[in-house]
Amino acid sequence: LTISGLASAVGDPLTQGGNVAGTNDPGLEIADIVFGSANIVIGNTGAYANNLIVGTEVEITEGGVGTGNYDYTEIAAGGRYRRADAGDDLALNASGTQTVKALFVGQGVDGPLGVIGTWTLTDSTVGRLADTGDHADDLGLSIVGAFGAQIP
Repeated sequence: LTISGLASAVGDPLTQGGNVAGTNDPGLEIADIVFGSANIVIGNTGAYANNLIVGTEVEITEGGVGTGNYDYTEIAAGGRYRRADAGDDLALNASGTQTVKALFVGQGVDGPLGVIGTWTLTDSTVGRLADTGDHADDLGLSIVGAFGAQIP
């Protein structure tokens, strides 16, 4: 899973390795986040039975008692950052969190027609390039996104 086009609402790109104001260190611009370890499994029970999912099935409980209904939760998804300047890839911070949750949808002759999902990333070394361009802001804040793709 590759996430591209990463920028704040005002167009400031994500950077990795920068420091806060007064340090003159904006970090390295991130072109893509590549999540590489999201396993695809077949749902076993409930609404997701026989559907392809990326995540872990869990039984929904009420008052500590299983309801027989199931949902699926995000799973850890390691990966890397691709730098915008085409330099070496940068490792995701091992002490941060990276998760993915997805459901394959539709059914064609050759399999699913698309996929929809969410992802989260928390990394103390990642923030957004400040408006002044000389440092990183919002280091370590959680970044949440969604994706969807369909066959051509």
